[in-house]
Amino acid sequence: MISLSNQTYSTAWIHFISDISRKVAVSEADAWVSLMQPMEISEDYFTIGGLNAFFCEWLKENRAGLLKDLIYKHYEKHGLKRIFSMAYAASLSVSENIGKTKYNPLFICGSVGLGKTHLMQAIGNEIIKNKPHLKVLYCTTETFTNDFIEGIRFQNIDKVRKKYRNLNLLLIDDIQFLENKENTREEFFHTFNSLIQQGSQIVMTADRYPKEIKNIEERLISRFSAGMITKIEPPDFETRVAIIMNELKKSNVVMSRDVIEHIAHTIKTNVRDIKGVLTILEAEWSLLHQEITLESARIILKDILNLDKSIINVDTIIKAVSKKMNVSYQDILSERRDRDISIARQIAMYISREITDSSYPVIARYFDKNHASVIQACKRTKIMIEENMEMKQIISSVIRELTI
Repeated sequence: MISLSNQTYSTAWIHFISDISRKVAVSEADAWVSLMQPMEISEDYFTIGGLNAFFCEWLKENRAGLLKDLIYKHYEKHGLKRIFSMAYAASLSVSENIGKTKYNPLFICGSVGLGKTHLMQAIGNEIIKNKPHLKVLYCTTETFTNDFIEGIRFQNIDKVRKKYRNLNLLLIDDIQFLENKENTREEFFHTFNSLIQQGSQIVMTADRYPKEIKNIEERLISRFSAGMITKIEPPDFETRVAIIMNELKKSNVVMSRDVIEHIAHTIKTNVRDIKGVLTILEAEWSLLHQEITLESARIILKDILNLDKSIINVDTIIKAVSKKMNVSYQDILSERRDRDISIARQIAMYISREITDSSYPVIARYFDKNHASVIQACKRTKIMIEENMEMKQIISSVIRELTI
């Protein structure tokens, strides 16, 4: 078994298949490469499936080495930033082909705490390491503004311009703060033009797309949009689990899988918030010498995040379906195939997929099934909703109770 659980990673699979196809004969590619299927990516494994059990066993025995080599190339050191992430791929291209890439400027946007600054600085660090003769400058928009104001105030604007225009790479953070700074925008406009005309690379970050930045001239918007715009999305469930596990390895904190998944289900915003919560839990573990149980984690998270209602996850959904359909929690999770139990089970799977960001494989683990069973359950439930008004109302009622 091998799996890709989120549409975010579909591009990764395309790149992966393309890489394999280039390394084997055309006849081989037709014979087995095209038959592979992505199943799931986590921090520690990349699961691939295929036609049947025999085919998977053949892959394991005959092509494991090739597959592992290529998988390793598609992971960074900790497996948290994947080469097939558009933002990461574009940043990698800039760091490897500075002055030659079409991604100029590179505009990275996304909400706070998602790693925009970290990714941008990684570009600079990589270039400084591999091409130390190049001139690289990282600054915030606030620093640029202050330097410009000081240059005017002390009549040394030429020195400021030399600082920002005599570069091979300018990395400028939080460009949205050019809003309502007319004179600074004018100076940056000319700095931008000067750098681009001399073939220098510009990388910018912002918390929104260029066109969403208010009170800024169209000529700047068009220049920001002339190269590559890429957005960093909040991490999905699997990535949040991977982040937590990676942080736990660094701290040696002991935490059960249930606690890890509860944290991942609870904190959906960004990496920064996840790390903040883990710091508090680590203090609970190391300073107070108390085990981090699921119950203690729930209490701490409720206090930290001011949660007024329970977290919606697969477990709470199973309990809600159990209560609504008068089928026991244990029966839903059992192997029993009585019609009422089977229907309750597939409804729980369907709702889990609809109102959480859990993937098919994650949901499958709760029910001790494979991801194909969850996919089929969701398909059957959709048909049932279309054909059975009473069942549609029951499912809607469960979803409403869980989400309102």
